[in-house]
Amino acid sequence: MNSAFGKWLYLRSGFSVNFMMPSGYGNKAMLSKAVHAHFKNALPDAGSRAATFACVQEIKNAGPFWNAQWAKVDRLRPIPTLLCWGLKDRFFPPDLLERWKQALPQATVRPSPRPGTSCMKKRTKKIGGRCVTILMRSVPETSRSQQAVRGYFNAHAQTCLFASSFAQRSPRA
Repeated sequence: MNSAFGKWLYLRSGFSVNFMMPSGYGNKAMLSKAVHAHFKNALPDAGSRAATFACVQEIKNAGPFWNAQWAKVDRLRPIPTLLCWGLKDRFFPPDLLERWKQALPQATVRPSPRPGTSCMKKRTKKIGGRCVTILMRSVPETSRSQQAVRGYFNAHAQTCLFASSFAQRSPRA
């Protein structure tokens, strides 16, 4: 997206929603026409895509920031961690999962052979159950503490899983 042609692709042809988004689905059938139309309608013209283009530019130029974050990854080791990874994800390929596994050897790893980026969205209940199990290992074994964790997670599962999808991001080696 650095060139004039890249900018044209993004702004004029809706590259992100018409090409990148479908590529993020390991199983293209999971991207329904209605969902795809929702995103297309949200970004119908070049003017409406200007902010997302600026965001892409910021992410592209954020290498030093992500490198600084990755340098602190060891701080995450004491935190119970579940790495759910769609192995058909073109944006977060399996080699990045290997980096996370090395950085967080205590993590529970659940690769999924089918989904891509939609892994968290399509398996919310299954992943949520695994998250509760992992959290329970770190909570004192009193029924009150465990009830509190279950209640919190059940109330916030969708937010936790959405946020966890951003935790997959890391700079490439």
